[in-house]
Amino acid sequence: LEVGDLLRKKDKHVMMVYDITRNKKGKVTKITLAHQATPTAKIYTVSRKKLISMLGETKYRIYKFNNWDQLTYTPSQWVSAGNEGPKTPKWNRNLGPRRGDRANWPLGETIEIDILKREAYTEARLYKGEELVNSTDIAGIRCLSYKDLTEGEYRVCLTDGSRNSDFCYFNIVSSTISAEDLGNGRVKITFHSDWGTPSWYAWCGTSGLSRQGAIRSYDLTAEDVANGWVISRYQAGPWMFKVEFKNEFGTFSSRFISINIS
Repeated sequence: LEVGDLLRKKDKHVMMVYDITRNKKGKVTKITLAHQATPTAKIYTVSRKKLISMLGETKYRIYKFNNWDQLTYTPSQWVSAGNEGPKTPKWNRNLGPRRGDRANWPLGETIEIDILKREAYTEARLYKGEELVNSTDIAGIRCLSYKDLTEGEYRVCLTDGSRNSDFCYFNIVSSTISAEDLGNGRVKITFHSDWGTPSWYAWCGTSGLSRQGAIRSYDLTAEDVANGWVISRYQAGPWMFKVEFKNEFGTFSSRFISINIS
């Protein structure tokens, strides 16, 4: 067992081996596991006996990454590795984007950025490229909100007129998705975005837009991406679909669409 191994129970649950405690003879005594939960990940420790029970009684399996030695390392401003020494990351102490720096925001959503420390700054300035598109007096404001922005890359800072804070960056992205019933249980999903590359699509059965069943996903092939569509077969009935896209700043999703497959 190694740190980084995954414990997976069919398609229902995945945990990562976060830490391992061994005795002087090298025998595993405790295993710390991390798994996703709402609203954040949880970490807890189990005994060796408990782990064996999980593998046997609850049908978890251990998965390892076969090609770990082929990974390339990219230096990070946050994490020290090898002989790099301590890091002093650049941190924006004045602005806190609620979805993270350089995040993708879908077209039509309201962008929210908290003012963490205002110092002597008096206004916030929003730029699209080099163009100033908004200037906001920040007196009495704790959170900057931007609505009805068009697609593109933006940056925002605080200023006193002569001195600026560090910038926060975000991107407004959009995508299109449509579904066509081809008959005999087949459906054609067409997708596109100028702001990212499609990577996978998801579907779920539904009895209405407000009630979703278990969601399943499928990785798109290079041919699917080049075509801009994919054809799959399902049982007749109501279904919902969405497509996930990725770019240099992360991922973003299309809206869910519904279709009744014949």
